[in-house]
Amino acid sequence: MSAQHKTISFAELACKLDEIIVSFEDSADPQKNKLVESLKITNAGPEQIQELIDYIRVCVKYQKFNIESLQRENEYLNKLLEDKNQ
Repeated sequence: MSAQHKTISFAELACKLDEIIVSFEDSADPQKNKLVESLKITNAGPEQIQELIDYIRVCVKYQKFNIESLQRENEYLNKLLEDKNQ
């Protein structure tokens, strides 16, 4: 399966980044705070934008891994409870 990349303008990218900043601004999570600070780029060139996109990609992968890990742990604990009740 090949990934399709949609080309967006710099203005659209800036708008989307602003939306992400607003959604994360009141977070107590230090990782999210670091992401918010990274997103507050003014006069960023293509290299800085690419670095930011790469960083966001890593953050999303980490969050996905964390969610999957919590789901596996939840399933395991539910199985232990079921086995204990039988």
